[in-house]
Amino acid sequence: MSDKQEVNCIFAVHFDDINDPRYKAITEIMMGGDMWVKRNLVYAEHLDSRDELCAQIEKLEYKDDE
Repeated sequence: MSDKQEVNCIFAVHFDDINDPRYKAITEIMMGGDMWVKRNLVYAEHLDSRDELCAQIEKLEYKDDE
């Protein structure tokens, strides 16, 4: 019997430069196929502002109602 439990998380990380090596490293880790079991990646997006992030979260919240 396993004590492991699945969890869903939302991460929002801001960098001033899309070419920042830290941003590129985080993106590579998070998008790596070995990070996802049963293809459970639901959404990944590069957004240019907090307003865009909030709008996308709102869309995702209402997507289940469709």
